[in-house]
Amino acid sequence: MPRTSAVKPIAFISYSIADKKHGAAVKEALSGLGVETFLAHNDLHVSEKWEKQILLELGRCNIFVPLLSRNFVASEWCPQEIGIIVKRRGVTVFPLSLDKSMPLGFIRHMQGQKVTLKDIDEELFLGPLAEKFPRYVLPQGIERLKEAYSFRDAEALVEPLRPYFRKFNAREANRFAELSAENGQIWAANLCRDEYLPEFLKIQDRRLRPTIKKKLTYQVKNQKQYNRKGKT
Repeated sequence: MPRTSAVKPIAFISYSIADKKHGAAVKEALSGLGVETFLAHNDLHVSEKWEKQILLELGRCNIFVPLLSRNFVASEWCPQEIGIIVKRRGVTVFPLSLDKSMPLGFIRHMQGQKVTLKDIDEELFLGPLAEKFPRYVLPQGIERLKEAYSFRDAEALVEPLRPYFRKFNAREANRFAELSAENGQIWAANLCRDEYLPEFLKIQDRRLRPTIKKKLTYQVKNQKQYNRKGKT
């Protein structure tokens, strides 16, 4: 059996065509975390045997995201997709409720997370997927630090990674440190300076390369740019 961290995440989004905007948002969020994602109305061509392709995708995915709604319940196909997926082992089911509809049928024992369209982003999926697929998902979250253009951005991007500092391998830890040290919006942001980065440095101390550890430590402590002489 392959280790969990080595498994490639492949997601199937189960939804009603009436909720296609939500489906597209979920695909965008999952793709941003490095997850291969199947969205039927986007990924099927008119000439394809769509029913056969859907069964194929249901058979190969290891993440199943049902977008629960009144439209989903009324659909001829969506409840059947649940029935197919529960027969398989090792599939992570992540129910999202769009209008307070609750999980039904064979997943009625699960708790659906209530979301609006604006709630659907990468942070929504980062936690659950980082537990199951850390080697695929965490590097994607780390690379997003490049998008920190303000202190608020920096805190919002680092905070979801905080619970997984201990899961970082050496490559991920050093990449996180590099991106943090290169961007003053990160090492100078209040929460990053006072909480997130000191915690990261303590946890990953032995894995960090001496040069990058020294640079980031200096900048967090002194709140000014580091050079080889330790002066601005």
